[in-house]
Amino acid sequence: MKRIISTCALLLLCSFCFATDIEEVIAKAYQNSPQVEQYERSRQDSLFSNSVSDSSYKYSITIPESVVHNEKGTYFPTAIVSVQYDNSKINAGVKGSITSSEFKTNESNYPYKLIGSLEVYKTFEFKDWTTTDYARKIRDVNLEQTYAATVLNFRKSVLADVYSIVDAKHSLTESERKLAESQKDYNAKLATGELKEGTTAQIKAKMALDSTVSALDSQKKSLESKLSSFEKNYGFAYTDVDSASRPVLEFVKNADGNSKVYVAKLELLSAQQALNDKTGKGSSITLSANVDPTVNFSIGSGYQDTNLALGADVGLKSGNFALGAGVVESFTKKDGWGTPAFVVSGSYTDGNKNTKEINDLESAVLSKQLAYDTAVFNYNTSAKTVEDNIQKALVAYDQLEIRKDYNNRILDYTTTLYENGFTTAKALEDARFEVESDSVDELLLNLTALQLECEIKILAL
Repeated sequence: MKRIISTCALLLLCSFCFATDIEEVIAKAYQNSPQVEQYERSRQDSLFSNSVSDSSYKYSITIPESVVHNEKGTYFPTAIVSVQYDNSKINAGVKGSITSSEFKTNESNYPYKLIGSLEVYKTFEFKDWTTTDYARKIRDVNLEQTYAATVLNFRKSVLADVYSIVDAKHSLTESERKLAESQKDYNAKLATGELKEGTTAQIKAKMALDSTVSALDSQKKSLESKLSSFEKNYGFAYTDVDSASRPVLEFVKNADGNSKVYVAKLELLSAQQALNDKTGKGSSITLSANVDPTVNFSIGSGYQDTNLALGADVGLKSGNFALGAGVVESFTKKDGWGTPAFVVSGSYTDGNKNTKEINDLESAVLSKQLAYDTAVFNYNTSAKTVEDNIQKALVAYDQLEIRKDYNNRILDYTTTLYENGFTTAKALEDARFEVESDSVDELLLNLTALQLECEIKILAL
């Protein structure tokens, strides 16, 4: 009898005999899943595209014309260089041409006349964050948050599917065990005459047994469906899991919220900036400066002519107010330096009129303020939910430890009784089943806690 019981116990252990750690299954799911590959590819493509369009340094050199040489002379093209760094822009350009033509006179010892011109200009602009800057930052934050959350949700889905399969297998094993006991009890009652064929009691007992069989078939089909879905979703057949580490469940609430709150704040600031740009309230200062020296000269005995023109202007703009100042001075060989010409210009546009555009911008600010407040509220609500779930998980672990200790003690006690002939084989089998069930419950609890860990990490993004 002891050999039979030992064999039954071994078979029972085999029913819970898993073979893989959950992290191995998740790693394989990552490797095989086209979804994860697409997530990574999409992120890399976006990062590359953004880096090209938003490079801190931008420069270009443009030569729109080619060098021309003909009987009238040689013409050099215009060269334009543009450099941009973040929000500060520097433009520099050089334009010029040199022509040489045959010039013969009785007074000249020089056979050629050379005429050239040169223009150099430079522009500076310094400005605070613009709506474009906010849009780029929002885009970058959303890109990283979406990618990280997507990967964590994928991990969570694998954990949830494995949990479902482990739970279904355990329930099926328990149902098969109960069915075997019910079948054994039914047959024993028929054999002893406690149940007689055709009686109401026998018919009811048979119906209950058939109902259990039908429920068991339904459980088997459900498990088969879960296994089939797992293979379809992750590209490999499910391998029984025997272990899952218990995560450290900790969550520290951030006073500033998470990236969703941050994005909502950036959108609010962007809307406020757009309104300020229109109304002139709180606008940053834009400074620009231009220098335009022009030199013309010719070489030829008796026909030499040189003139130089210098021009510079500075512009200052803030909101609806603009101020400009410019000066021009020229020099010629004949007249020398002329009198500088100085011009001051200014303008102001009333931006506080109740126009439809301003109304729309004000409405956008209110809308973004509401969205920001909602994001803060949602973060605080989710944080409270996560904190509550952490406490529930910790309580569940404590209760599991108490139950494990109790069932292990019962198994030791029942084993001693059985070895001394004071209890039945069924009692020993039941005690062993409870201990093995505790192992499965611990695995399920760890799988649940790992899902909660994903939620914590997503909330903290």
